[in-house]
Amino acid sequence: LGYVGSYLAEYAACLELRNMPPNELTPPMRAILVPKVDLPGDFAKRSINQSLVPVNPSQRSAIEGLRYALEKIQGPPGTGKSTTIFHIL
Repeated sequence: LGYVGSYLAEYAACLELRNMPPNELTPPMRAILVPKVDLPGDFAKRSINQSLVPVNPSQRSAIEGLRYALEKIQGPPGTGKSTTIFHIL
């Protein structure tokens, strides 16, 4: 199935969210269900410590460009998604 499998899993998760009681939905869950609404995120601005794990320009752009409560990091294998998420967390 390749990448189709991950999209099917995301679709199934969205369908499951739609069936949740509204009072149990968190703001990020609402952002998934209604993507037209961008909820501002609260990100601490700190320098990237490249001595632990180096980042390339694309990863740096993703890390420094965070704006919303819900952001999706995606890409094919070997593009540095885990490195990017490491520096975000």
